[in-house]
Amino acid sequence: MNPLKLLALAGALCTVLSSCHVPSSEELFIRSDQMKDSMYVFPVKMDDGTKDYTVSFYTIMDRKGITSLPLAVRWVSPSGKVYVENVSMKVGDSKGDIRLYRSNLEPYEYGVWGLKIKVLKDIPGFRGIGVICERNSKENGTRQTP
Repeated sequence: MNPLKLLALAGALCTVLSSCHVPSSEELFIRSDQMKDSMYVFPVKMDDGTKDYTVSFYTIMDRKGITSLPLAVRWVSPSGKVYVENVSMKVGDSKGDIRLYRSNLEPYEYGVWGLKIKVLKDIPGFRGIGVICERNSKENGTRQTP
């Protein structure tokens, strides 16, 4: 094969391979008018055993003066096991807020988890909630199960 064709093939292969990397984070926002059974339902991909995960929530609301948002959080593992907890998300006076939910999260089961969030208080002007899941290199080996 001629060197020019070989160089072109190598360049094309590099372009294809570099576009196939896994993103370091995923985020999804669900508007309040798109809830299912009064819950915000998210797929959260935690399928890499060489990584741990950071999960944050974010909100958008048209109303100021709200300082906390009570949430019922339900995790459903890939095999169907359910974990439930109530948390309070602090919110500020800005239109949107991003708050850490869990860091160094290392699921005991890898795959796509279901995350269901229910806002436990009716808040006028609440526009919806989002989830950001970041993949991180494991550092300290701590384990938090969702």
